[in-house]
Amino acid sequence: LPGSLALVCGRWGFQYGLETLVSNIKVPSSVSLAVNGAVAAFMLRVCQDPFNTEKRMGGFIVGTPFSIGIWGWPLALLTDQPWLYFFSTGYLASLAQGVAHYYAGEEGTLPQLANVSDEYAHTTFFPNILLHSVWQSLNYGRGPSML
Repeated sequence: LPGSLALVCGRWGFQYGLETLVSNIKVPSSVSLAVNGAVAAFMLRVCQDPFNTEKRMGGFIVGTPFSIGIWGWPLALLTDQPWLYFFSTGYLASLAQGVAHYYAGEEGTLPQLANVSDEYAHTTFFPNILLHSVWQSLNYGRGPSML
């Protein structure tokens, strides 16, 4: 818990500092267009192999679209683009879900889902699954990771 609290506080502190730093800076539209082009090119590249099974782009998280959840929001703040902030935090939620699967010792389900009905069922019931897994881990210990 102290590590998680430090991580959250550090993240909020970094965001506050970045927002304060760039609040008086007007970014030229050419920079925003360049950032948008780079993000689009990156997403087109990683969507071909979203789970980086071929390890073409280095480490696992670097070569996946989920990495934008880590580096997308600072770009959004620097270029004053709210759409990029919300786009990147959507991937951050999926990344957090993968981390929850890892620490719960359960196999991640996103790579297994093949049709839309499975995805709807998964996203609908995930909060319940997460609460059950936390309860089970607190009572019986963490299971072996299957990732």
